[in-house]
Amino acid sequence: MAVIPFTYIDTDDQLRAFADALARVPRIALDTESNSLHAYRERVCLIQISTDSADFIVDPLAGIDLSPLSAIMANPQIEKVAHAAENDVTALKRDFGFSFATLFDTLSAARICGF
Repeated sequence: MAVIPFTYIDTDDQLRAFADALARVPRIALDTESNSLHAYRERVCLIQISTDSADFIVDPLAGIDLSPLSAIMANPQIEKVAHAAENDVTALKRDFGFSFATLFDTLSAARICGF
């Protein structure tokens, strides 16, 4: 099994360059981590995105401008793949105003297939 490189993103410049690169891929995998276990109102603490060749960790707590990433999520030309996407989508909409186009939820697909 090949080791896939990982990039940590916590500056505006890094995020803009990352979003520019994502704009050229056909699909991404998406996951978030939130602090709902230990907070009265959860918030997104980590955004994980993978392409076919690399993994990325975006730190929304670093105070960076996430609008370049928001544009990627709203782009219908880029398929977003997530498992149990309802929580991720709800949290990203609530915390950062993201909107989504072309979202594939593997949990929903598994349920349709009888699993």
